[in-house]
Amino acid sequence: MSSFRNLTPLGAPRELGLWLGGYVLLVFISLVVSLAATAFAESVLWEGGLTGAALSESLSKYLSSSSALAFVNYSSYAIFILLLVAFLWKDWSRILKTFRSKRVLLGFVFGVGLFLLSLALSSLLSIWATPSQNQETNDLMTKDFPVLVFLMTVFVVPIAEEAMYRLGLFTFLKRANPILAYVLGTILFALVHMHDLGSANEWLNFPVYALGGAALCAAYDHSGIGGSYIAHATYNALAMVVNLIGIFA
Repeated sequence: MSSFRNLTPLGAPRELGLWLGGYVLLVFISLVVSLAATAFAESVLWEGGLTGAALSESLSKYLSSSSALAFVNYSSYAIFILLLVAFLWKDWSRILKTFRSKRVLLGFVFGVGLFLLSLALSSLLSIWATPSQNQETNDLMTKDFPVLVFLMTVFVVPIAEEAMYRLGLFTFLKRANPILAYVLGTILFALVHMHDLGSANEWLNFPVYALGGAALCAAYDHSGIGGSYIAHATYNALAMVVNLIGIFA
């Protein structure tokens, strides 16, 4: 059990449920919220007198807008976080305890290091690749809702992702084999950030997300869930600052 010294084991069934069940649940919530937003928008447009092709065109335009994307994405995460809190209710004291350890400061080191390495790798890959769909969506929302996107990206999204992919997936896989935990923890984290697996450009951006997955697995392995959360939040904060400068400068 020494290899679990910095980890927060929940028991194999709950770890698997946290990862796989959490992923399926988040996708389901996003689908329901998206359908609700679509139905509401369609009703408003129809009452406004639009029908047929005009209705379809206006609806499509709305659903691809920053306001619709922000509503669906962040409403889904908000609902998911509430359910996550309930699922981990009896474990929160152990989870929060990791934030009081001195090792949690390693999270800042991992976060800054990941940011610098990702910046260098992204610059190199930009010779062949354009920004990923995930980045384009984030940029679109950031232009219109910079404060909301910053707060969600830095403070909320890392809670969900660290719970699913480190507290759940990595801990579960490490029970079988540490190398397997790192390999699959890295690959699956990268894949979930790719919006179109059939896109060559998305695969060109795969190494950046894989680097993030590997670094956050290492942060969790060496500094606990508190450290990996801080690493994730630090990386996202630095990336958001650079992004905001690029958009509004």
